[in-house]
Amino acid sequence: MIKKCNCYDCLRKFKDDEDNTISDFCGIQVGDNRDKTIYNSKECPFYCDKFWDYELEKVITKHDDVDYISQEKDECNDKYYHGLFAGLSNTGRDLQDKRNEWENKHEYCDTVICPYCDYEFEHEDDYIPYKENEEEIKCPICHKKFNCVTEVTYSWSTSKLEEFTE
Repeated sequence: MIKKCNCYDCLRKFKDDEDNTISDFCGIQVGDNRDKTIYNSKECPFYCDKFWDYELEKVITKHDDVDYISQEKDECNDKYYHGLFAGLSNTGRDLQDKRNEWENKHEYCDTVICPYCDYEFEHEDDYIPYKENEEEIKCPICHKKFNCVTEVTYSWSTSKLEEFTE
């Protein structure tokens, strides 16, 4: 059962995009952590009126920009997180998604594809060895250099040494 929490400032209570209201429910919903929650109180160990966005590397204080907030303060990296819960804002999530798309445009493809102009190389056998490595390649179309990682997988088949007899 999810309990209501009247602590309006807690960022674990998400802002509704349609009617701009703050939810009545605490975002803590995982197992034992519900038992630690002190509902209706800023004394709750999960109370969070600001968090450190690890993607944007800044403090977030607005309900409408919450994507994810951790359930534990990061004690090991106190200087980095400034003693706050770490999390991800919607803006940070968008930036993370764009960066991932930009960095990993063509993953696990059967051919080499230029990440800038999408030119598909026809004869990668001529310059990419059949071993796991990373090489810098220049596209013959847009002339930009890019990293190309060769990923090799192996499979095995076995058979008996004796010939088949009926």
